[in-house]
Amino acid sequence: MKIWYQSSTSLGLDPMWNPYLEALKKHVQEVASDDTTVDVRGVRVTHPLVERSYYAKYLNKGQIISNAIIAEREGYDVFCVGCTLDPGFFEVREVIGIPVAFLSESCFHLAAVLAGKFSLISYNEVMLRALEQKVGQYGLKDHFVGCGSFDLSMQGLIEGFEYPEPIIEAVQRAGREAIAKGAGMLLTACNILNMVLVKCGVRDVDGVPIMDTAGALVKVGEFMVSLEHAGISRSQSFLSKEDLAGIRKAYAVEE
Repeated sequence: MKIWYQSSTSLGLDPMWNPYLEALKKHVQEVASDDTTVDVRGVRVTHPLVERSYYAKYLNKGQIISNAIIAEREGYDVFCVGCTLDPGFFEVREVIGIPVAFLSESCFHLAAVLAGKFSLISYNEVMLRALEQKVGQYGLKDHFVGCGSFDLSMQGLIEGFEYPEPIIEAVQRAGREAIAKGAGMLLTACNILNMVLVKCGVRDVDGVPIMDTAGALVKVGEFMVSLEHAGISRSQSFLSKEDLAGIRKAYAVEE
């Protein structure tokens, strides 16, 4: 099985992301089954305002959609989007016919099944509010426990791979707040934060599990391919090859 694991960051191009790339590549391959290959890919450009700007999100999402089309053409079995904002949620499913798994959609539903009540640990308020909207979009408000966030820049988050202690302390404080409100499972609001915790071996707060979102996404991807092999496939809502080619040609996305 071949999994295309898509990041929304410019992995492999901007050296800022190298600590995350190294940790992620190693981890997802370890989590995957022996007969599964996981290829971690990034986008060409990631702007610092991508979390706060709708326009930056739009441009970033376009790169992910194009990569989904490439993944199907290159024979990948499943396309996994490893960003908690689930960019391209509707569009990716429309442009390719292979199974698709999105990080927050997959992990939120898993948390609801495994724990009933779940909460988020976010490194800033913007991401927390965006993901609270996702919880509502996926119909899981009754399973969600509200929480606060701590204040950390993306650069500070990346530095956590080398100096994790302040981040771990902040995660423990936020986690305890959510646990006190009834959360039975904790999820990070960013997969980079998840990988900092995974690398440090921090998988719970006071016995309440922190879901490994990257690992869970890989296993959901494998599961979706297994379902397809069993004759259980997703809704046939994707465009025909002819319609897709016509749209891309009309908008000069592709010759």
